[in-house]
Amino acid sequence: RMAGRVVGSYVNLLDRRGHYLYLGGYEPEERSLGLGMVVVGSAIRAGIEAGRAFVDFGRGGEEYKYWYGAVDTHVDSYIVGHAGTRSSLVLTSGRAWSAARRRAGAAAHARRAS
Repeated sequence: RMAGRVVGSYVNLLDRRGHYLYLGGYEPEERSLGLGMVVVGSAIRAGIEAGRAFVDFGRGGEEYKYWYGAVDTHVDSYIVGHAGTRSSLVLTSGRAWSAARRRAGAAAHARRAS
């Protein structure tokens, strides 16, 4: 809150093992406050204090995750379908999407390494 109004929020999920950063939103005009960095840092601290073994940033190679020391981890995905047209389209687009993600991830990894 700032001046009595909500300027950001974040939803985190917990289980016995980990702290999962899920979904955040912030007022764009307040970006200079660094709300995202503060909230993510606080969430990491809360996970450590609660004895969680890891913090999961979720999918995606956004640069801010690496600022906190995140490392890339393979996560399996499964699509279940049937022989119908709709399932065939989903499976085909899923394969194309996965290939594009792998290429983008490799490019991002190369940029970080340089």
